[in-house]
Amino acid sequence: MIPNYHSKFRFLYFVVLTFIMTGCGILGGDDIITNTDQKATAIFSEEINYTNQTRLNLNGISGLIQIVGQKNISRITITGERRVGSESVQDAEDHLKDLNVNIQDNGQEITVQTEQPQDSRGRLYEVDYVITMPDSMITLLVNAVSGNITIANMADTVAVQHTNGEIQLNDLSGNTYVSLYTGSIISRISLPMNGVLIQQMYNGTIDLNIPTTTSSSFEAYTYSGTIGLNNLNLQNVTQTNISLSGTLGSGLGTIVLSIDSGIINVTGF
Repeated sequence: MIPNYHSKFRFLYFVVLTFIMTGCGILGGDDIITNTDQKATAIFSEEINYTNQTRLNLNGISGLIQIVGQKNISRITITGERRVGSESVQDAEDHLKDLNVNIQDNGQEITVQTEQPQDSRGRLYEVDYVITMPDSMITLLVNAVSGNITIANMADTVAVQHTNGEIQLNDLSGNTYVSLYTGSIISRISLPMNGVLIQQMYNGTIDLNIPTTTSSSFEAYTYSGTIGLNNLNLQNVTQTNISLSGTLGSGLGTIVLSIDSGIINVTGF
């Protein structure tokens, strides 16, 4: 039986859409900004000592997100740019104070939160993040609405929930969970022993690269699209017009790929 992943995506889409309509200010009013060509920007930077924290939770809204894991580092560095677009530089500068980054560390979890007005009045609010963090012993959770996300060199669990954009995952070696409404997921992942890799999308492209030595059960589903498998020895194959499943190696881990409309390509390296 095909798992009911797509109903979850539709639910996620409408939740996010509601958030955009109410939280990002697509509301009526007399002073709606008609263009966002003029920009005001501000740089931010913070360092946090890495002690016993086990999770970093980034809640962005719009902007670019880049996260890189490094070995043997004792600090987490969070830098980036706050940016407001409006019809005049003065108006953008006046409202830059309304766009903030809230960083909290409770000793176990680090939370990074974009804070912006509930009603944007048509202005563009964006925050770009660049984060350097330890590559292991800490779980990474990323939530965003629009923009591109790049995560590289992480050896622990990575979970991404995104609505619109491109997600690039480079050289990950921990459990990986990704949900995206529309866009593309491009990844190079080495599944850990008995690890889990789940990528789900409503519309777009999943391009997954995994080692030819991967040991995992394999399931891929698409209701309107194609599934391609290259340079991998899939055994115990079961194939229909909307699914492909089987076993890679001894089948110790789990890989599930699901897309409602689009293309799934999986290549061994």
